[in-house]
Amino acid sequence: MIHQFNNFISDEDIRFLEREEELFFSTNEDYPKSDRQKILKSMTSIDVQACPGSGKTTLIAAKLILLARKWSLQHQGICVISHTNVAKNEIINRLKNSKIIEARRLTGYPHFIGTIQDFIDRFERYPFFKQTLPF
Repeated sequence: MIHQFNNFISDEDIRFLEREEELFFSTNEDYPKSDRQKILKSMTSIDVQACPGSGKTTLIAAKLILLARKWSLQHQGICVISHTNVAKNEIINRLKNSKIIEARRLTGYPHFIGTIQDFIDRFERYPFFKQTLPF
């Protein structure tokens, strides 16, 4: 299945995102262009380690916007699990305030953006209690 996503995000897609969202992923002393673009283009699992305030959450939101523009699956969504409410809220706000209309769709069904606790509550705990409790 991963083969269908090879070259899914192009350099032109990234340039479009930079223009529309007024983001900057080009060369910077602290974060070379190739690293940011590799992360945005990657369609495999990636571990990004960086200090607080370095732009990790912004990079995730940018990648989601790029994916949203090309997302054609009606009943399959993107699942984003964050460790903190701050990161979750920042991602949701960036998507809701995006100039790219498709990005706003990621804040509703069939997509999920939340913390690990939100995920467990919605997809494990609540369904379990609905099935087992008599009321």
